[in-house]
Amino acid sequence: MNLVDCRDKCLRNCSCVAYANSDIRGEGSGCALWFGDLNDLRILPDAGQDLYIRVPASELDNLETNAELMDHIKEKQEEDPELLLYDLSVIAFCTDNFSDKNKLGEGGFGSVFKGTLENGQRIAVKRLLTGYGQGIKEFKNEITSIAKLQHRNCIKLQGYCIQNEEKVLIYEYMPNKSLDAFIFGTKSRI
Repeated sequence: MNLVDCRDKCLRNCSCVAYANSDIRGEGSGCALWFGDLNDLRILPDAGQDLYIRVPASELDNLETNAELMDHIKEKQEEDPELLLYDLSVIAFCTDNFSDKNKLGEGGFGSVFKGTLENGQRIAVKRLLTGYGQGIKEFKNEITSIAKLQHRNCIKLQGYCIQNEEKVLIYEYMPNKSLDAFIFGTKSRI
């Protein structure tokens, strides 16, 4: 799909906020569409791919120049530049549709699955139970709090997904089980 087709596809969907023409696994070009907040923007020091953002005309009225628009976008990005917003279809693909063979465990708030991103990076996906009483605003606040409280000795929150009733947290994958297995397991090693 070329850039013009990608743009047209985005413009046909009123929920689409941005699009990019991307190379998919070195096999050809594709189209990436963004829906919702653009929390996954990054400034790359070297050449990267262009991202085209749809901006309502009402926002442009307040901005005098393209430079001011870019400053406005950078300002929004600086709130949390490292935390990525994933599409549920990507996470479902990475975990083989939340397959039981990829299930690492479950608790009172949901289940945890292992998965692999397209770039080969392994992830742990915590799929929260639907209807456990937390709204979107509270979930986003929790994500922000977790991201700000990162410590080098703890696993890193890499992203999240909020789509329909689904709320998902994406962490780096640690292959040797969780710490509670060592602390509370029958053969405590600590």
